[in-house]
Amino acid sequence: MQRRTEFALIISLLFFSLTAIADADLSAAKALLDAGKPAEAYAALEPYEFDMAGNQEFDYMLGVAALDSGKPEKAILIFDRLLTANPNFAGARMDQGRAYFALKSDALAKQQFDIVLSENPPELAKQTAEKYLAAIEERGKAKIDNLTAYAEFAFGHDSNVNASTSQAQVFTPTLGTLTLSSTNVETSSYYFSAAGGAEFTHVINPKFKIFIGSDINKRQVPDASAFTSGNIAINAGGTYGEDDNNFSLSFQGSRFYLGGTPNRDTNGLLGQWKYTINPRFQLSLFGTYSLIRYDDPALSAENINQVIGGAGWLYALDEEGKSLISTSVFAGNEIDTDHRADGGKSIHGAKVAMQHSIHDDLAIFGSFGLQNGDYDTTNVAFQQTRNDWQIDATGGLSWRINDAWSLRPQLTFTKNNSNISLYKYDRTDVSVTLRWDYR
Repeated sequence: MQRRTEFALIISLLFFSLTAIADADLSAAKALLDAGKPAEAYAALEPYEFDMAGNQEFDYMLGVAALDSGKPEKAILIFDRLLTANPNFAGARMDQGRAYFALKSDALAKQQFDIVLSENPPELAKQTAEKYLAAIEERGKAKIDNLTAYAEFAFGHDSNVNASTSQAQVFTPTLGTLTLSSTNVETSSYYFSAAGGAEFTHVINPKFKIFIGSDINKRQVPDASAFTSGNIAINAGGTYGEDDNNFSLSFQGSRFYLGGTPNRDTNGLLGQWKYTINPRFQLSLFGTYSLIRYDDPALSAENINQVIGGAGWLYALDEEGKSLISTSVFAGNEIDTDHRADGGKSIHGAKVAMQHSIHDDLAIFGSFGLQNGDYDTTNVAFQQTRNDWQIDATGGLSWRINDAWSLRPQLTFTKNNSNISLYKYDRTDVSVTLRWDYR
């Protein structure tokens, strides 16, 4: 009995000791906040979050420390927790608005400040909320017209610039063994490329904006000039909704050049819906309808109408958004319009991508994609109905030199497996890209 009493006493002493430590830490953090040292206060409080979450004083102090030390995403999560437990916590409501304002989520920030004002706050709180609302209105005016632009310059090596088989000869049941021309056999080369574009956005009202943009690129392939390529594209459309819930519809048109001459035109519509569930989680649905037409009459059999639809999500693995993962799944059809040798095609695929910020200016990224193309017509020459599986994998680094310039080395590997040997190929592309952005 005595041992049990001693054990209970020891446990009680430990409990009160830990409580005292936590209280002492809370007091020290408050002193740091009062001294204008929010980063140090956050570092002192954050280790206790698992045990003390739910304590309103602790949560509020941690939220303020996170916000004032440059972690608005984390602060939003903490203030959400506070306001769920106590919707009348006016201080948390005000700071939730400040956090949304820091993230430039003006619609959500305005909602919080409007609630604060509706509750007849003290004069100082009223003035603060009105100051932020005025800043939101002013920032909205500045965004009525917005221009963004970019330019890219890249140097790289492509092991298979024409995405062709490595076999010089293929066997067909109907025509026997065929010797392929050099343009249809895997060709490697170094390349240089340049690209640029701009987009202009005009805000009609807080929920509706229109945009128009254009992109142009050129890729010079010295060792295989027939595969020097270029593209000119234009897009125009509109977006309706709030920052966290909106729908966009746009027209997209492009002309692709190969070997210096027009090769094909692609024109179509793209629709997309985005919904932000919380600062760390975003969902999207998308669909496209495109008409792809080849300029050369000899290639007109490749003309198709393409329909693609899919869904995706983006998730931040941490409150600061340093680690991101995105996934998309899609399906569709290529509708054969001019008797393509393999007919129409059903498409199914998925892609996953990740990015992790090592430092504020350095991130590592990677992606993996898988796509299946199942054709519906027996190829007369090969006496088979074609089926392809394509794998794409990319990895690299992104270094932000300053606000305008960034450098991106990357490696991309593509493997296309097919039951028809003519369409089997591997491709490895390694490049370094220098990019300039204007915002």
